[in-house]
Amino acid sequence: MVMQARVADLDELHGRGLVPSEAQAQVREDWQWRFYAAVHRRMTTGEVDHLIDMQQGTPCPAAAAAAGVAAAACLMEEDRPDEAAALLEEAIDADSAEPVDYAWLSVQLARAYVEIGQLDMARALAASVQGVAASRSM
Repeated sequence: MVMQARVADLDELHGRGLVPSEAQAQVREDWQWRFYAAVHRRMTTGEVDHLIDMQQGTPCPAAAAAAGVAAAACLMEEDRPDEAAALLEEAIDADSAEPVDYAWLSVQLARAYVEIGQLDMARALAASVQGVAASRSM
């Protein structure tokens, strides 16, 4: 719901005790709830730096990829594609993502490269991950 900006629905669910408030989620031990709080904060305030911080302490490589892509997408929305590219390059260099998450990170990096005018790098990177879909069974 937070990704759909359905904040009123989330507030209702919080009122019924089904989900924590953003403030409660921010201090939870569970990384997923803290990530929820960071995305919620981005959607309601426009702030992005706390979302960048969510890359620290991720519980698994898939969570690290999600945090990296979310932060990079927000940076690009804020016209900060150089920072997005650096963040994504670091995430890819960690070399811990599963193939589909590697492709997700790479496509977002290609998008950042387009924004900063590195079109050849963007094309090469985008082409390099096209085979991932074909290698996954449906």
